Amino acid sequence: MPERRLLPLTGVALAVLLLLIPSTRIDGPVPVAAQVSVPTLAAGSLADARAATVEITTTIEGAGRVGMAGSGAVIDLDRGLVVTNAHVVVGAHQARVRTSGGVELAAEVLAEAPCDDLAVIKLESVPGELRAFVVDGSKGLDEGEQVTALGYPVRDGGTRAADATPTSGAVLAPLAAERAARIATSGPPLGSMIEHSAGLIPGNSGGPLLDGDGWLVGINTLAGSQGLAGTGFSVPIARVAELLPDLTAGRGVLDVGWSLVPPDDPLYADLVPAKDRKAYAPTVEEAPGLWVSTVDKGSAAAERLERGDYLTAVAGQPVANEFEVCEAVRAHRGETVRVDGRYLGSAARYDTRPGAAFHVELAIPA
Repeated sequence: MPERRLLPLTGVALAVLLLLIPSTRIDGPVPVAAQVSVPTLAAGSLADARAATVEITTTIEGAGRVGMAGSGAVIDLDRGLVVTNAHVVVGAHQARVRTSGGVELAAEVLAEAPCDDLAVIKLESVPGELRAFVVDGSKGLDEGEQVTALGYPVRDGGTRAADATPTSGAVLAPLAAERAARIATSGPPLGSMIEHSAGLIPGNSGGPLLDGDGWLVGINTLAGSQGLAGTGFSVPIARVAELLPDLTAGRGVLDVGWSLVPPDDPLYADLVPAKDRKAYAPTVEEAPGLWVSTVDKGSAAAERLERGDYLTAVAGQPVANEFEVCEAVRAHRGETVRVDGRYLGSAARYDTRPGAAFHVELAIPA
């Protein structure tokens, strides 16, 4: 991954779609799990919070050993639903989940909101030991309030944590909008997120952020680096609650069906042989863009793009990072737009030299 100020918190670094985009369709009650609200983090209630926090691992289809490791917050025991980050499950349809008690089970990726970096997965079964957080979109935070982040960090050498690990900190003043926009070239507008000093490390992605009374107030997403070292960013529970009716019903939110990776990201290096990267280098230097690493079957992108394509513009706007892609997608939701790119090794259409230009018409979900 190139040097950045923001780091997604998965065990394997990915460039991710992290832009917070308002949703206009909310058509049902937010599902809540009343089994446990974790009202305090004192005397034993941390065990409840841990029992509602799970580890999530995936293997990207067609990528062999390349996979992701993150965390998730259980939100519905009746249906076995878990909210996590979209970048934890990017490119995967199935996931493996491990509970605080060590039970391992399969899960299905139900729906994603890539431009909010949120996703919901559904467990194949619900162990009796599992607990669930209440989702209350009215919960908010003030500057200086104490918060606790929970997640399953990936240790040196890939060793998995035995249980969800808590880290504590305080809510920080939000970034000024202009500064946030400059920093967030591969992430969300950070002023819209909860900024805090609870330490977040790889593997924490998708885990819960709790307030001083133990209520779920956010989903951990990014850790700051460079000038933001020691700072964590979490999607506020109000935004999570706003998107859950769609996601829990299996409807993606602005999900075009592609997974995009910068060509200098470690995932790209894992998936593309060095000899091919060398052949693509002149094109990448000439035209900044994003490599299509996966395309979901049946998605808007499936009939137009394939793995190995290199995107350089969406709706006439150059795109060099996920932030810019989400800006373009948001501006044209429900429309059909032109997507420009270059061929960088797509098997079915690779009938000319790397770098040859192409364009397709792509329907953006409403």
